[in-house]
Amino acid sequence: MRSLVWPVCRGAPAAYCAYNKQLMDLQAKLDKGTELKNTGNKAFTSNDVKGALTNYHQAIFYLKGTENIQQAMGGVSNEQEDPVKSQMKQVLGTCYSNMAACLLKEEKWPRVIDYCKKALEADPKNKKAHFRIAQAYIRTGKLDLAREELQDLLRSDPDDAGVKRELTLLKEKDKIETSKEKKIYKNMFERMAKQPDN
Repeated sequence: MRSLVWPVCRGAPAAYCAYNKQLMDLQAKLDKGTELKNTGNKAFTSNDVKGALTNYHQAIFYLKGTENIQQAMGGVSNEQEDPVKSQMKQVLGTCYSNMAACLLKEEKWPRVIDYCKKALEADPKNKKAHFRIAQAYIRTGKLDLAREELQDLLRSDPDDAGVKRELTLLKEKDKIETSKEKKIYKNMFERMAKQPDN
């Protein structure tokens, strides 16, 4: 990966050189985080969920550590910070979303939701994170939240077969929930009808 930062310290003030070194540190961390994410992707495609999770977690460790460096560089101009920072957020969001994909395979729904929320915090446009959180919401009975996510996804891509499949599953779950509610109310009204009036 080509570096986004080119240090030019020869004859420059010391503060400028220190600033460039901090940007290089950010770039090195981004490169390492991206490398670990890619290793995690390879492990995931080989069905090594544990190995994938380990690599994604390590990538997040590298990328999250950059926040302190960015805060320490308080006077950074947006032109110099934005490319690295936005790329870091994107890779961070992808790592969290990929961790959610690993946990989907293990059906650990609450953790899927947690990691998807973190992915969306880092990268709100991450469609895979939106889809995965909708899947987890369906499986945990949070049907209204799932419906919102899936309808938003369907608006952005009306032909997405995965979204349509999950909407079908959502409708089936809705029918089951409605049927259960009807039975509960029916039993409640029958009991009330059997009680004598005072």
